[in-house]
Amino acid sequence: GLTLDREPDSLVHFKINTEIAMNVARCLEQKAVKKCVFFSTVSVYGDDETNLRITEHSQIHPTTYYGAAKFASECLLNHVAELKTFPFLCLRLCRIYGPGAPHANYGPIQFIRSILKERTVHIYGEGRETREFLFIDDLCRLVHELIDSSSSGIFNLASGENHSFVEILSILKKIVPYEFTVSSISRTRPLIDQRFDVTKLKKTLPHFRFTSLETGLQTTYDDYAKAIHSHSC
Repeated sequence: GLTLDREPDSLVHFKINTEIAMNVARCLEQKAVKKCVFFSTVSVYGDDETNLRITEHSQIHPTTYYGAAKFASECLLNHVAELKTFPFLCLRLCRIYGPGAPHANYGPIQFIRSILKERTVHIYGEGRETREFLFIDDLCRLVHELIDSSSSGIFNLASGENHSFVEILSILKKIVPYEFTVSSISRTRPLIDQRFDVTKLKKTLPHFRFTSLETGLQTTYDDYAKAIHSHSC
């Protein structure tokens, strides 16, 4: 599939990502499964407006082809699940970070890679807009527990805590053992803030504990620093 960090948003995103869902739907029509789990995105709610209380019932209003394709795929797979009477679990993911990320999207991964390679970070404006960031280990644990449970339907996968990009940089300044430069670049989009109300997720998994941003960033930095050191040797 195509994500927004790999190339500019376009109809190509919509075509490729919906074709994947169509292929899966064809298979599901032929043979029902125990449970269908679909990785969607919080972009189905839109990326251009501030909302500090996004729930699973918030208005759907994708503002990118990528978000539109994900929502179309949700509807398609849910329809097949209803026809074939098997559970459909739709997971809408916020921004994921951590060791092994294949792409350096704007935020923790891009910042860490830039620090290690150039000793500099470029942020849009002052970097004070807030987003939710989910550590990869937490994502894996959440998916595992939700699959093993009797849960179905839509879940926003987020911690319920939003952080600014400048806050991430302040933590990295404590982690990185040398100084790095922060350079401001002009914004290409309006400043918006987002946060999720994860009441449904917490009711379903009441004992789940999220990794702190500090711990997640430390683990991520250590992994990338080790990889670069190993490569240079």
